[in-house]
Amino acid sequence: MPRGYGFFLVFIVLAAGIVAGGFSFYGNTKRHFRAEIERELSAVAELKVSELEDWRAKRLTPAVKAALGQDGIVEGVDYRGVPVIAALRAVPDSSWFLVAHMDVAEAFAPLKERAWVMITIIGSLLLAAGMGIGFIWRHQRAHFYRERYHAAEALRAVSLRQATLLSTVPDIIMEVDENKVYTWANRAGLQFFGED
Repeated sequence: MPRGYGFFLVFIVLAAGIVAGGFSFYGNTKRHFRAEIERELSAVAELKVSELEDWRAKRLTPAVKAALGQDGIVEGVDYRGVPVIAALRAVPDSSWFLVAHMDVAEAFAPLKERAWVMITIIGSLLLAAGMGIGFIWRHQRAHFYRERYHAAEALRAVSLRQATLLSTVPDIIMEVDENKVYTWANRAGLQFFGED
C-alpha cells in the first residue's frame, strides 16, 4: 500500500469516529432534553389538576386529543397553528382534561444551540485531524524526496569518482553493450583507437 493511503485511511477512520461520537452525543442530549421537558410538563399538569377541579365551571375548552380520551405526553398543533409538545391529564371526578403545552421551538431551542455547538466542534476536530494528517503526510513526502536527493548525490559522487579513476588508469578500458558496440573508453583507449 502506498504511504499516503495509510494516512488517508487513518483520517477516514478518525473522521468516522468523530462523527459517530457527535451523533451519539447529540442523540443522548436530545433524549435528556425531551425527558426534562416531559418531567416539567407533567409537574405543571399535576399542579394544575387540583386548581382545575375548582375552576372547571369556567370557560376552558380541552384540546381535541384530550377530549378523545388521550392521556400523557403528545405532540401536535395548538389553536395558533404552532407545533407544541403537551401533557394531557384527566381531571378526577369530572369530564374535564388539563392540557399543558409548550411550543416545540421554545422547548428545543437549547438543543438546537447545542447542535450548532456540536457541529462546530466536530467540524473543527475534522479540520484539525485533516490538517494533522496532511502535515504528517507532507513531512514524510519531504523526507522521502530528501532521501532520494541524497541518494542521487551519492550516486553522482561515486560515478564521478569512478570516471576519474578509470580515466587516469594507463591501461585501455572500454565498455561494450549487448550488441558488441563500444560505448565508452577511458583516455588510454581513446588515444589508442581514436575518437571514432
